[in-house]
Amino acid sequence: MLPTVYIYIKLLHRLHFPKTSAWAQWVQGRASVANLKGDLYGDHWSTLRQILPLYQAITTVQIGDGTFCSFWHDVWFQDESLEDLCPTLYSHCIEKDCTVAEMFSIGLPNSLVPRLTARATSELHFVQQLLGGVNLDDSADKRLSVFSKGEAGLDTGALYRLLKSRGQRNDFGASFVWKNSAPPRVQLFMWLLVQERIQSRSLLRKKHIVQDSTCQVCNASEETPEHIIGGCAIAISFWARLNLNSMIRIQLQDLQSVTPPPGLPVEDFPAFLALACWEIWKGRNAKVFRQESI
Repeated sequence: MLPTVYIYIKLLHRLHFPKTSAWAQWVQGRASVANLKGDLYGDHWSTLRQILPLYQAITTVQIGDGTFCSFWHDVWFQDESLEDLCPTLYSHCIEKDCTVAEMFSIGLPNSLVPRLTARATSELHFVQQLLGGVNLDDSADKRLSVFSKGEAGLDTGALYRLLKSRGQRNDFGASFVWKNSAPPRVQLFMWLLVQERIQSRSLLRKKHIVQDSTCQVCNASEETPEHIIGGCAIAISFWARLNLNSMIRIQLQDLQSVTPPPGLPVEDFPAFLALACWEIWKGRNAKVFRQESI
């Protein structure tokens, strides 16, 4: 199964780069790339549709005209999909396969059931505030990925290791990352973290993208993945408040061995830990890229 998934993900990626593929141009003329619904038939298209959520978990979209991007399932605004950000509102939506362009056309309230719960109403107001700052233009949506390698290409070695890791359900390390209830994008982040592949300044310096690898949050140490999660001042304060001092200055290979504090169910702890690391990463990005206070 692994080679099949590997091939189909590469095909899905190619669909978003029509200038490099006559096949992609043909598909885009017959179906929506955002959900693969349209005049496409056969078992291989059913398989591509099944694998699409995995592809959406390893990519983000730089929005243009919104025609190639799923409103709910793609990550195109901030760091999470709107499905993950607002699960209650998503459950009230009757147009779950809309692209961003289609949702802007029909209006989000018109895609929902007539009566919303209080929670769904709160999430609706939240999303409407977010969308108020979004403007579509005439440019094409641009698909991005931590596995991107050149025009329409993927880092095949890293992608293969990712898929192989996901399949090792009986391996404790793989189960720690993949076999929990965290959203797929958070699971992917944790895999990148333990592989030391998140875009820290130390990694960017190795790629000659930046010259200085000093942490821009605390300005005290080199910004490695371990520093971001357990060594930076905001991380140390975060873990101390959660009474998880074992996470302070932790080595990444020890993440899967951290024991939960009293009162937290053991079976839920991997997801809790993944979400906590994810929040630290998002906080770091908010500070570095948007100058937000954290």
